[in-house]
Amino acid sequence: MGRKTRAGSNLPRNYLDTLDLARERVKLKDAETLKLLYKSIPDTLSQLIRTAFIAPEGSELCVSDFSAIEARVSAGFPNLFCLIDGYG
Repeated sequence: MGRKTRAGSNLPRNYLDTLDLARERVKLKDAETLKLLYKSIPDTLSQLIRTAFIAPEGSELCVSDFSAIEARVSAGFPNLFCLIDGYG
């Protein structure tokens, strides 16, 4: 079975408790209510991006945080073990 992947680098984290409400207001194109409810419409829309990824039936959606992955990989190429050890 083939695997499809999406690299969603730097997707904003969700911190709003009312994302369901925001999603409904966006679907209805209700900009006025969005302006009243949220400080920043662009920030609210950014948070909704993560919620747009839905795994198909029988599949899983895996989310990972590769903190400083570029630095870790770069440290590994020249065998800079002192740097690698610094990442714990």
